[in-house]
Amino acid sequence: PGAAVAGLLLALALADAVRLDEPALAGTAAALVPLVALELAATLELDPAATGLFLCVAAVPVTGVAATVTRRWAPPALATALVLLAIGTAVSVVDPAALGTALLIGGGLTLGGGLLERRAEVALVGGALLTAGVEAHFVAAEVGLVEAYVAPVAVLLLVLGRWAGGSSWVTDAPAVGLLGGTALLERLLGGGGGH
Repeated sequence: PGAAVAGLLLALALADAVRLDEPALAGTAAALVPLVALELAATLELDPAATGLFLCVAAVPVTGVAATVTRRWAPPALATALVLLAIGTAVSVVDPAALGTALLIGGGLTLGGGLLERRAEVALVGGALLTAGVEAHFVAAEVGLVEAYVAPVAVLLLVLGRWAGGSSWVTDAPAVGLLGGTALLERLLGGGGGH
């Protein structure tokens, strides 16, 4: 019954926002959509990790709505997607693999939004979230190879360097230094020579 009540309130708020042509009224969706999603997850008897991923996946179509409506109507949809992602990621923290997937979903949406809006700082945050998601999956899979952990960070550094422009010392050296320095350090500390 909780999902039905929250869904009814959501439908009424959105109908009123459209009827009055007032996007701010649609902002209630940022509170109501996560409530509806949480109630649906409870009805489906999802465990906490699956509930978190359910909320993160629910943010995908909401983000699609934000990308397709006029700029005036986008902020309520973006706020709703952000709340879904924040709650979903927080709930999925109980399982490293679920956390990694939640970060990949949030990172992909953020990177896509940054590229779509031509906002490099937003795309950078998305790239960082994607990197953290890959790292969380490595931890969940108990990957022991050090280079696996630094390679996504090196790729992010390479992208940042290319974006910044300039000489190869700016564009390539940080990524090469991170990968090479890590391999050298591992070797000096007695690690194997296979890199």
